[in-house]
Amino acid sequence: TLIKETYMQDFRNYESQGRKFYKSLSEKDLNIIRKYVPEPKVIMEFGSCDGGDGIYLKNNFPKAEVYSIEACPERFKIVSQLEEPFGLHVSNYAVSDVNGVATFYQSTDQNQMDSDGQYSGQGSLNKKTDLYKNSYPNITELEPISVNTITVKTFCVNNKINHVDYMHIDVEGAELKVISGFGDMRPKLIKVEVVLGKDMYGEFAYDQEELKDTLTDMNYTQVAWDGVIKRERFDPLLPGFKETVVVTDRFYLHS
Repeated sequence: TLIKETYMQDFRNYESQGRKFYKSLSEKDLNIIRKYVPEPKVIMEFGSCDGGDGIYLKNNFPKAEVYSIEACPERFKIVSQLEEPFGLHVSNYAVSDVNGVATFYQSTDQNQMDSDGQYSGQGSLNKKTDLYKNSYPNITELEPISVNTITVKTFCVNNKINHVDYMHIDVEGAELKVISGFGDMRPKLIKVEVVLGKDMYGEFAYDQEELKDTLTDMNYTQVAWDGVIKRERFDPLLPGFKETVVVTDRFYLHS
């Protein structure tokens, strides 16, 4: 019997103004950002979940304009409450390669509590595969909905943004769609989630080589990566684990 054990950080792992949030960014990530863009003026991050990453970035780079974009309407109800108290610019879109309307596949994670005390929500423009469902039985799928989509280029034009210093892309398998919507925009430094590709989100997601080739063609170079240790135990009656490092995120710098 194969028993997989993955050790994950507490979902609500960041506190600000007396409230608890989830942030995927770490101090290591901040140091990478500081190394390549010491004084960022414009930061974009999506999907925002409960707003934790946007708040973390704003608190650490208070002079930056931070744009948090979240596709899920229920998640956005939470994020929209953070605009004034935390100084964020928030928008309700699914960032993609086209402007329009698309199907959004919602789900909840019953193992993780959100900042409002409810089950954590997540979603994607891509439908989860059977492998994903079997790998994460704690994820419950909800009815698909329609959401408005927007490209990075259009969002920047609409908000009079000429340059982005740092961009955080965590959109559950739709990362290549986001990058394909850059137009002539080239954020200086981007962090891309790379762990959920075609095997988890089907043929309309990406594979890592495709993502790498696209970014290389756009004059991006990988400068750092992040990962987690996955521990596997093949027999519950025997001691010992097999440990492997799974790359979850990559940083790319534009030259």
